[in-house]
Amino acid sequence: MRSLEVLLATVWLTSSVSAVRLPFHQLQKRTAKRGAVSFHGARSALTASTKGPPGTWQTLAATGATDIDLRTSRDLIYIADVTVSGTDYAVQLDTGSSDLWVHTTSGVRSVHTTGLQYNLTYGIGYAYGNIVTADVEFAGFELPRQALIDAVDASNPVLNLGAVGVLGLGFTGLSAIDSTVNGTGDSYGRSLLYNVFAQDASVPNFITFLLSRSNDPNAPVEGSFTISETDDDYTAVTNGVKVPTFPVEDPIRWCVLLDGFAADGKRFAVGTTVKKVASGKAVILLDSGTTFTYAPDTVVDAIYSELKGANFDYDLGQWVVPCDTEVQVSLYIGGQQYDLHPLDMVVPSTSDSKTCVGSFIPMSLPIAEGEFDWLIGVNVLRSFYSLYDFGDPVGKSQGIRPFVQLLQLRTALQASQDFHVVRGGEVPAAPANAAPADGGSTATPSQSGNTTSTDSGSDSTFTNISASVKESIGKLVDYMPAMLGVLGVNVAILLALFAAAVLWVVRRRNSKKRPSPLTLAGAEGGSLYKAVSTHDQDGRTTPMRQRSRSPLPASPLTGGPNSAAPLVQAPAPQYDSSSMPLRRPVMPAAAFDADRHSTAF
Repeated sequence: MRSLEVLLATVWLTSSVSAVRLPFHQLQKRTAKRGAVSFHGARSALTASTKGPPGTWQTLAATGATDIDLRTSRDLIYIADVTVSGTDYAVQLDTGSSDLWVHTTSGVRSVHTTGLQYNLTYGIGYAYGNIVTADVEFAGFELPRQALIDAVDASNPVLNLGAVGVLGLGFTGLSAIDSTVNGTGDSYGRSLLYNVFAQDASVPNFITFLLSRSNDPNAPVEGSFTISETDDDYTAVTNGVKVPTFPVEDPIRWCVLLDGFAADGKRFAVGTTVKKVASGKAVILLDSGTTFTYAPDTVVDAIYSELKGANFDYDLGQWVVPCDTEVQVSLYIGGQQYDLHPLDMVVPSTSDSKTCVGSFIPMSLPIAEGEFDWLIGVNVLRSFYSLYDFGDPVGKSQGIRPFVQLLQLRTALQASQDFHVVRGGEVPAAPANAAPADGGSTATPSQSGNTTSTDSGSDSTFTNISASVKESIGKLVDYMPAMLGVLGVNVAILLALFAAAVLWVVRRRNSKKRPSPLTLAGAEGGSLYKAVSTHDQDGRTTPMRQRSRSPLPASPLTGGPNSAAPLVQAPAPQYDSSSMPLRRPVMPAAAFDADRHSTAF
């Protein structure tokens, strides 16, 4: 993307990975439909001639009508081959930008010069060169006079990871090439995907991604990239919620709104710095050209700060987390809950395989420029099969606006099992009667926001019931009305008997004469009751029973040290109880124990 490309932690990447150049290792090619680029491979298929530390690169076999070769380097970037003037060039696939550029020592051959130059500036690096046109082929589509930059000078991390350029898969409105060409009054600078969709009005204007994960050295790596069609195994993505881009009209980036997130079961609200965004939302950019995810400090701290053994490394600018720590994070997008795979939340460091770092990084650089709040990288996108629909960029009549659809690949339980198989620890057990998780299963977001699997390895909430139990339950249901009727009759009879008994007791009592109050008299017939004497304010004694019942004085107003109320003299007490005998012993002052008589507030 413009001013955005592969935003890697500089120290984390350049310290070791930058010295590794990924060799081509082409596996057997197969025929595929136009627009579909599928790939698979296994670490065991790599030859011993590979340079660099073991596990630092992964080759993915090419299968496509144009023999496209796709590769990934430790899940950092995803690379495909684009053919320019008959020569294949390995380029990074980047949904965060919209331009195609290639940088080689000898330059791109057989191109048409335009006399225009441009310097593409990214978050990290740049690519400067001539804007040229050439015949380009990609994913079975032939594009005559496609505009690109033949970079004579470039600095970008992807150049050290097996790529010689970048293929932007974003909106043409973000294209620097198109903007520059438009300035001359011409229109040949449109992006590659714009030209693909413009070739045939009947072709659907969308792309899909299935990004591989190579964390498990024993598991095959699978993935796919398609244009105008979905992978046969993941067609359910089209049934998901269509999440509109932000802005809805004329977007230039693959930005959508985030409703919130959850970490370790705690849900958190989000905010935004982007104008015209509703309260409680955040704008996130989905970028396949970025390895990690960049988010506000408070978000990253909420994810990692309470984990046992986690600490923030100020030199790296990342959280260092024990490799066997399972981090559970969910994103709420379009009213749906999407669980992120824990293998992608804590990833091994390239310099020390025994040390792991958090893949969510505090966004300390002003890369968003007020256009988005989070930058979502491939560490998040690997959890989904994603579909990016461009709507109608070439003016077709349907008026469809751009949107994104996400299909969750693993349930939370399956992802947890994957994590512990790779990183160690106790593997969570599946619910009763549930089959073990299958690595090829897919899951879709449900209407409630949870995930449900489409195969036998799902985290099912249903339990099988035997036929005999079902039959018994059926009979019970059949006889239920009769049973309730009998019960109702019995209750009515009991209530009638109880009412009759109560009526009989009441009538019996009323028939007897009520007793007179019992009087107590002394030996001389006088009353045993004697009034308690007290003192009036004037000192005279008056029996309490003979006192007039005048109202007690109101409570005195006594303003406190911070009170605005005036201080009022409290009236003298109406009664003096000093002459009354005490009925309980007084505890000596020395024997008072404050701890035993403390008051809790």
